[in-house]
Amino acid sequence: MLNKIWPIFIIASFIYAVIFGNIDKLNSSIFSSTQETVTLCLTLLGTMSLWSGIMKIAEKTSVITKLTKILNPIIKILFPELKNEKEIRKEIAMNMIANILGLGNAATPLGIKAMKSMQKINLNKETLSNSMVMLIVLNTASIQIIPTTVIAIRASLNSKNPTSIIFPVWIATICAAVAGVVVTKILILYENKKELKTEINRTFEKYIAEFHDIPENDEPSSPVIPPTTVSILAASTLLKGTASDKTRPISPKSP
Repeated sequence: MLNKIWPIFIIASFIYAVIFGNIDKLNSSIFSSTQETVTLCLTLLGTMSLWSGIMKIAEKTSVITKLTKILNPIIKILFPELKNEKEIRKEIAMNMIANILGLGNAATPLGIKAMKSMQKINLNKETLSNSMVMLIVLNTASIQIIPTTVIAIRASLNSKNPTSIIFPVWIATICAAVAGVVVTKILILYENKKELKTEINRTFEKYIAEFHDIPENDEPSSPVIPPTTVSILAASTLLKGTASDKTRPISPKSP
């Protein structure tokens, strides 16, 4: 989509400049914007190199392990499917830490690494698992304690107070993260119920097929009951017995 949007913007800007006689301004803006782009890239390169190096050093020490233990209760709630996958939880923790520090570019390779690890244990290779979807949401709407990238951009553009956005960023990212996680959890529960209903229908269809496949004998013999039938009848009897126990009136005791 972006491959189509940006060329449209560039062509529209060029046509507008030609129609209204702003070719000189267009040429000057091209050269000035390229200079500003190089300056911005160098500023971001220094910032990203610093924090990426710190994350790499922390990965080799016990710091990440301690931070993973701190984040483990949250990770277990958000990723219940990965409670036995210690290495994947560590990769997710590193990705979350990078996002919290506002290192979007540094968090991307960590997130890709975690996604590849989750894909290895994914039963359906053609569909994203619930944990993979949750990780995408957390990367899209992550809480940022230190918005490093935004502060670096504001500093490169000669902002008088580049860090003045920290408190508004806290509010915005917390609201976005909470909303994203809640909506994702609701959709996952809905999808799980839908899958459960589909599985029940399949079991019932299997029961019907087994019932129709029973051979007819002319001689009287004991009825052949398929295993699925036994399971369904047992479950229905148990439920009926439980319901009748709850609704049966209590007879008065005899003196």
